[in-house]
Amino acid sequence: ATPFIVTPTDADAETPTPDESPTNTSPPQPTATDTQGPTPSFPTFNPEVAYGAQRFDAAFLSHNNWITNSGELPNDGNIRLQIPEEGTMVVTGKNEGFRTWWFSSATITDVYTEMVVESGAACNGLASFGMILYGPQQNAVPRTGSHGYVLMISCAGNMFMERLDATRDSFNGSATYLAENIFWWTPEELIQRGPNQTNKLGVRIIDGEITLFVNGYEAITVFDDTYDNGRLGVFVYNGEMPTFTYTITSWRTWRVPTD
Repeated sequence: ATPFIVTPTDADAETPTPDESPTNTSPPQPTATDTQGPTPSFPTFNPEVAYGAQRFDAAFLSHNNWITNSGELPNDGNIRLQIPEEGTMVVTGKNEGFRTWWFSSATITDVYTEMVVESGAACNGLASFGMILYGPQQNAVPRTGSHGYVLMISCAGNMFMERLDATRDSFNGSATYLAENIFWWTPEELIQRGPNQTNKLGVRIIDGEITLFVNGYEAITVFDDTYDNGRLGVFVYNGEMPTFTYTITSWRTWRVPTD
């Protein structure tokens, strides 16, 4: 797919916390089905059996992993993160048509990570929840701009994945973003669609092989080895909604052995 250029609303070099980078470019329109698909009968994937002890558990969703340089959770014109208790995060996107991400301080390499999301009372159409993996070093000098792999699940029941690449403007230090589609909006019957639904989204990355899991079942495998390590972050896309709020009730991460 042809890359498309997106530009953040705030110059990356002019903000003390460049972790949050909203854009106003809409992802491709998805197609949706009207009925929920059947649940597969084969066993679900169990990361505890496959990989043993977790690297990150409930403590990952704690205040200190997500704060800005001023020591507060982000709450500006684009995104708000709230942690009412350790192990739970409420994510709100504040701009219609904007895609917004915020990185934690946690760095990962070969990994399996999964989040459990409650879609909230207002979840429809293009509005999407998800994550970004392999982001830049925190407060890197010189600044590199945000990058990584973005995975979205829409309220309509579609999956979309892209690779976000940042380039720097040598004159003013701002970042321009190129987004390369890894796969287009794809209907997935395993997704629980619409408002007040619970979904578990898992991602495993080993040497550039990226496998996506939905509600415990393997869904899609792709390959891209542009990035092989970096920070883990949260992602929200409002679609046509002026605000969109969802809740992460669990986010667990395991190291994946590569031998």
